[in-house]
Amino acid sequence: MRLDINYPVAMADVDTQVNFGRVFRVPTSFLVDRQGNILERFDGYVERSVFENRLRSALQLSGAG
Repeated sequence: MRLDINYPVAMADVDTQVNFGRVFRVPTSFLVDRQGNILERFDGYVERSVFENRLRSALQLSGAG
């Protein structure tokens, strides 16, 4: 099955799950800035509009939006 998404998706082993703060729910998503800092974590399903609003806020705070 092919999904048209424009962001990276990763599969993680147990070590990665623990290193990212005990990721055990699917999906778990992260909003990450250009420096690699995790700005926000989303556990479980999140509406697209929530991601878009958080992303806009992050871009405005960074001066990129």
